Amino acid sequence: MNPTCSVLCSVQNGREVTLSWEREGETLSHTSSPDLSTLLSLPLEIEYNSAPYSCVVNNPVSNQMVTIKPEEYCFGNCTRDVVGYIMFVLRLVEFVLVTLAVGLLLHMYRVGRVLTQHSTERRRRRYQETDTAL
Repeated sequence: MNPTCSVLCSVQNGREVTLSWEREGETLSHTSSPDLSTLLSLPLEIEYNSAPYSCVVNNPVSNQMVTIKPEEYCFGNCTRDVVGYIMFVLRLVEFVLVTLAVGLLLHMYRVGRVLTQHSTERRRRRYQETDTAL
């Protein structure tokens, strides 16, 4: 699973204005509104290490485009190091938790075995006491 980042493209609405997100020539999402007093906004989750995304504003006369490279805009230059570090820490925590769980289970097994042995010894003593009393 690749890390993601949320971005928002906004523009003041106008007559026949459409706002869209595109990647590699494919429209990912779009919006428009007949209410000219509203601000058009379009959120998008972008993935790390993917092709650039473009926010495109169209009207009957022209269009404008802003292109975002995910690795530069959202994740900076040290993203791989940060993601690698986070994955290392998560794996370390997972290892510690599994080790603790196994240790706890072993402890419970040993304690249960000792309790069982004590219980068995008590039963033998009681049996022997009742046998000698008869």
